[in-house]
Amino acid sequence: MSNNIIYEQPLTERIRLFMRFEQLMHRFKATANNLSVHDTHSATLTLLELYALTSRIDLKADVIREIERIIVNLEKLNGVKSIDQQRRGSIVDKLREEMNKLHSASGPLGGHLKEHELFNMLRQRDSIPGGINSFDLPQYHHWLCNPAEQRQQQLLNWIMPYEILNHPISLLLTLIRESSSKKILLAKEGFFQQMLDTRHPHLMLRIWLPKERACYPEVSSGKHRFNIRFLELKDLAVRPQQTLEDVSFELMCCSL
Repeated sequence: MSNNIIYEQPLTERIRLFMRFEQLMHRFKATANNLSVHDTHSATLTLLELYALTSRIDLKADVIREIERIIVNLEKLNGVKSIDQQRRGSIVDKLREEMNKLHSASGPLGGHLKEHELFNMLRQRDSIPGGINSFDLPQYHHWLCNPAEQRQQQLLNWIMPYEILNHPISLLLTLIRESSSKKILLAKEGFFQQMLDTRHPHLMLRIWLPKERACYPEVSSGKHRFNIRFLELKDLAVRPQQTLEDVSFELMCCSL
């Protein structure tokens, strides 16, 4: 097990959306595969978040555009001797395969839930604190009392259409995370600033800190530079303050 905590910061709105989707999918699967009623309820609440995220934007179109952009950049590396051409070609083939699947997918994402009676009842109650409960939604309570295998199958039916996006987003984020190498840096008195080369599309920052360090990074970024402040976390009830100590950390600026 690693002795470091990895902090990630998206640098574009598109990558931010992809990472939100990724974390919701991870959270859903972590609870949907368990047998308890409380895990089923948690998975259902996560599905409501996933539906809300994907129903407001055309995430499928964003994924297609990002795949097209990366394919163009990878094709520019064709024949470059310092590049593993076999791996480059394999990545391009995988990206094209995922893009073709997205083009062939019909209907809006989440359309299978739009007319679903129980799911719509849950959506209407979701904005009310404690609104999804056994007495206001006896139909939901009845479903939760079904055997675990039936509940898991229903959750699987609900999540399956989202897998058409889960695979390409996972591939894109993996490529981005592996697109650069780590550097060991020092934040003087808890502050670090670096300029960004605007000729390259910077997509994500990844920061490694030892678990024993009682601080965490707070990133602010713009088109030309980013700042990292390391804040001390001594008491969760008190506003964190920037540490006055020098902080050694590892940084990866991911661009593709």
